[in-house]
Amino acid sequence: MSKPVLLISEGLDRSEMAVIEGMHERGVALEVMLDPGKPAYSALEAAGVSLIPLKLGGRLDGKAVRVIRRRVKDGVRLVHCLRNNRPLANTILATWCIQVPIVAYRGTMGNLGWWDPGSRTTYLHKRVTKLIAVSEGVRSYLVNEIGLEQKKVVTIHKGHCPAWYEVKDPSDPELLNIQPDEFVIACVANMRPLKGVDTLIKALEYLPAKPIIHLLLVGKVLDENIYKLAAENNSPHRINIVGYREDGAAIAGLGDAFVMASKRREGLPRAVIEAMSQGKPAIVTEVGGMPELVEHEVCGLVVPPDDPKAMAQAFLRYANDSALVQLHGAAARERIETAFHVNRTIEKTMRVYDEVAPHQ
Repeated sequence: MSKPVLLISEGLDRSEMAVIEGMHERGVALEVMLDPGKPAYSALEAAGVSLIPLKLGGRLDGKAVRVIRRRVKDGVRLVHCLRNNRPLANTILATWCIQVPIVAYRGTMGNLGWWDPGSRTTYLHKRVTKLIAVSEGVRSYLVNEIGLEQKKVVTIHKGHCPAWYEVKDPSDPELLNIQPDEFVIACVANMRPLKGVDTLIKALEYLPAKPIIHLLLVGKVLDENIYKLAAENNSPHRINIVGYREDGAAIAGLGDAFVMASKRREGLPRAVIEAMSQGKPAIVTEVGGMPELVEHEVCGLVVPPDDPKAMAQAFLRYANDSALVQLHGAAARERIETAFHVNRTIEKTMRVYDEVAPHQ
């Protein structure tokens, strides 16, 4: 019997769950270390995946290190640390003087450096055999700016399935104050400065009176300057700051188009994928992995970051051309169904396993 792949995580999103279940169904021997209090634990257990309870208390968790080390010493094919740095930091400690391949994951750009102890004890540690980047933008950052060897970093887009995002209408759409003659552009994000929401608000100042473009902002407002900009805008009635909502994806689906105006450090934003899966064309900035996700003039529009005039022009392109909106929206859904489908993620992940730890 082949040795299992040991996956370690603090929590699993829908895509990660689907990848684990998909590999399990394809016959890959897996064991997952996960907090038994997480909903994913019982779901994987029901799917027949082998589980080992593990609750990480920090980057240096002595109990977790001992649990991981005992399992690795018993024999595993490789260790795959998902998403966060706690699993990776503890795994590197646990595998001291044990030769076992370690696969890690990086979903964002920035916040890494050779002089940073946190980086050197996780993503930049020599014990990491392969680092999976969520996009080519992240991979380029790791290779060209951080200096990792090209062969050490591989791009695997986090895959999705459009059926996951076939959501019901929001329970109270009347609160959104959308009028029938308005062209609605939605943005769902935790509104930090790097998300570029200020660019979206400023873009409204470059728009004519007609057509009426309504900016729908959904998510936690973590930049108080956004309220000030909205109040001072010459078209404040066009701006609706909804705040955080559990049904954010459904609200985005009410829009005619979607926008993400990030200024830097963007990996592969799920909110854009959710909107594209619902057949919405996306306007994104040329940052991180977004240009890989949104093909310019095919399923959306790509504009420079921090450029309100360019953003306003993109708004008008769609607001004045319903046929283009329909064309790009259909292409957006198709792109998620093909190039960014979770089945591709499963296949590519299995190939990485075969590369770093071939079957004996």
